[in-house]
Amino acid sequence: VGVRRKLFTKEFMKKHFEEMHKKPFGESIGEQGYPDMGSGRYSNKLSYQDWVNFNLQQRIHYNYLEFICVIVVSILLASLFEPKKAAYFGLLFVVGRYFYTYYQSPSMFYSKLRIMGQFMCLGGVIGNFWIAIQNLSLIHISEPTRLLSISYAVFCLKKK
Repeated sequence: VGVRRKLFTKEFMKKHFEEMHKKPFGESIGEQGYPDMGSGRYSNKLSYQDWVNFNLQQRIHYNYLEFICVIVVSILLASLFEPKKAAYFGLLFVVGRYFYTYYQSPSMFYSKLRIMGQFMCLGGVIGNFWIAIQNLSLIHISEPTRLLSISYAVFCLKKK
């Protein structure tokens, strides 16, 4: 069960916010504490320990969202040229993400396994981008024939 479901139960929400919610909206408050993302009105009622754990989980979630586009693009680019290596680097990222997530708690914040997971994630991303960069070339194109000179760069496949 997720930390949000565990902390912002129906009972917790009703006890602390039922009246406040019912006045402006005319309905009972739901569970899970949306739209509070860890620093709002609902989380102010949590114990310090619950608040820290909730915010750590939010941080893990946001960090994952920040990285997901980068890893997907790096895997897609690398898999155009070397699919097996791209899959291995993608797996390295997933395993690193597990260590980074599992060992993120107040008592293990600077855990060697968490830091190792961070480096594994970076290794997966950098490895896939390295494969892509080795197989793409950057071409500078300039069009002086127009009224204003336009200059742009294009990535193209290298001839082997």
